[in-house]
Amino acid sequence: MLLFWTRDRRSFGVPVGSDASRIVTEAVLIDVDDKLKRSNIPFVRYVDDYRLFADSRAEAYSIIQELTDLLAEEGLSLNGKKTEILEILDEDDPILDANKFLPTEHQRIDLEERLTVERRVRVSGRTQIARHYREPGKEALRNIQKTDKANLVRELRASTGADFEDHIKLVIKYFVYVDQDTSLIGALLEKKITSIFYICDALIKEGAKFSDDKCASIVRTILISCEWNKSPYPYQIPLLRLFSDDRFNHPDFACNLLDIHKFSDNHLFLREVISSSYPVFDRRRIRYLATEVYPTVPEFLRRAIYYAVVKSTRLAADEKRPLLKNMRQYSSDWFVNRILTEADASGTALVQQETLIEEATLA
Repeated sequence: MLLFWTRDRRSFGVPVGSDASRIVTEAVLIDVDDKLKRSNIPFVRYVDDYRLFADSRAEAYSIIQELTDLLAEEGLSLNGKKTEILEILDEDDPILDANKFLPTEHQRIDLEERLTVERRVRVSGRTQIARHYREPGKEALRNIQKTDKANLVRELRASTGADFEDHIKLVIKYFVYVDQDTSLIGALLEKKITSIFYICDALIKEGAKFSDDKCASIVRTILISCEWNKSPYPYQIPLLRLFSDDRFNHPDFACNLLDIHKFSDNHLFLREVISSSYPVFDRRRIRYLATEVYPTVPEFLRRAIYYAVVKSTRLAADEKRPLLKNMRQYSSDWFVNRILTEADASGTALVQQETLIEEATLA
């Protein structure tokens, strides 16, 4: 169906069009709808557009937070530019009349009548901040080096809307190339938590420019800026990648997420945890994933677990072979079985190579 909807196959990803949208969104969002109903949240949805109802502004923000968390569990997020909180200033506001019906028919509307409707619009948050860092060119770097730090921080704190994205980029590049003061990162996160995506991408790409002590200081600054373990799943993903990087290695974060995560709760997020952070998992956790978690999860998550077992440096080849053999018993997925077969072959070759080396050493 996906190939059929892409027509000339010049587009990729989710096909655009009413047929594709209706089927894909119903498949993806039906669990979100059910959870909203169980929470007694009144709402309507058309395709991927939600309209939710609340009695107060505080309740509206709480509902938005709950919807954000539910969407994050499915690997989705709200579009900040299209998210609005509309407040009815007067109970007699004509906006309310649109949903009132007479006993036998819709309310009659006078098409000639002209009404002035007052409404208040508030945007809940902007989420379209750039996530991918690019190093500055020579001319841009010269301008950055001329920037006054005090003025830079002042403008950051005063920035709003679209200007803030430019300030994020400028502050990070100033931090990398001019003054590696970690308070700049703290100021970014204090101003806008979603800047974590751009920050982590920049740190990973420019990691070679920082000393070991500076890397450790950066990690401490990020950790104290927010209770990341309680933040929405999407915010934790860039941190998983950063803390699994050799320069910013901090295994406790990923290991803690793995330990506290409810394996039946969000398999997509768990796959991201394993795929990003398996190098920092110790032998006990790798074995636990292979023996306890692997038999109970979907195929797409099994692929991440077997890959972690195959690539882990914490397990010897002799220890991997029985684990991989047992894992094969639970999987009917061609992809998993093919890679496990190749892993077995490579493991056997590795053992044979180690034996030859040992015999040569003895000789």
